[in-house]
Amino acid sequence: MMFDLHGIFKEVINLIKPIAFVKKLSITMILAPDLPVFAIGDEKRLMQTILNVVVNAVKFTNEGYISIIASVAKPEALRDWRPPEFYLVSTEGHLYLRVQVKDLGCSVLPQDIPILFTKFSQPRSGNSSGAGLGLAICRRFANLMGGHIWIESEGLDKGCALTFLVKLGICSNPDDLAIHQASS
Repeated sequence: MMFDLHGIFKEVINLIKPIAFVKKLSITMILAPDLPVFAIGDEKRLMQTILNVVVNAVKFTNEGYISIIASVAKPEALRDWRPPEFYLVSTEGHLYLRVQVKDLGCSVLPQDIPILFTKFSQPRSGNSSGAGLGLAICRRFANLMGGHIWIESEGLDKGCALTFLVKLGICSNPDDLAIHQASS
């Protein structure tokens, strides 16, 4: 299904702004110039994944900022940031959306990272109340969309970066979206 990719990010920001405002957190969003406005894929799963990741960042950050960076993953740049267990399979008519959410939250110990993606697990460190199903669902959705999700942390109180990749179809004719929306 074709959808407005930029619109999803704007919607997430609008949903999260009131909570961030109360906590006095600044949120920045960068959509890379090469990020297409329209894409083909599972809009609802993508929206839920982005929202879960950003809500977690806001929840566990008490001061400072959260940044959301969305770009097209370039296969040639992969060795710089790709997790070792994931390989991008480039196919005609598709792109990989790369979303990175960085925060200055309480963070986690590197040894706790693997359990963050397990249902109902709680890390031994940090302010983790209510981590529950969120990241387990995000991992499932990223996998279902042909992608991967991972966290990098330098230790407690140093913040962390959560990155996920998902495979989306390239929308060759965005005018189809207007026609589709008008007829539905």
